[in-house]
Amino acid sequence: ENAQVYVPAWTASVNPAIGNGTITGHYLQFGRLVWFRIALTMGTTTTYGTGSWVFTLPVAASGGFTGNVYALDAGTANYISGLITASTTTISIPVSGGSNLYSSANPFTWATTDQLIITGIYLI
Repeated sequence: ENAQVYVPAWTASVNPAIGNGTITGHYLQFGRLVWFRIALTMGTTTTYGTGSWVFTLPVAASGGFTGNVYALDAGTANYISGLITASTTTISIPVSGGSNLYSSANPFTWATTDQLIITGIYLI
């Protein structure tokens, strides 16, 4: 199977804007199983919006989520988290050890060259 490309929507209460950063998505579907990856790199003109971040999935889910999240605060720290579903078509990311979700200020204040990589597997 070849990976399919999709462009995930990145939204919040007030939407972020990718500007000159990059956001890419890839997925593979094997029967009822979908593997996906979202990679986000912040640019100098990226804005981060207000409220919790939400990302669209490539194919609607029925459940059975598992995944990993890697966030790089460039030159400072790395963060690893799990992911949750907000609906059958989107995901949001809890900050480890808390009830807050990833946003412009969680798990850190995002800036140029910071990265977010989300990988997951789910059932359709």
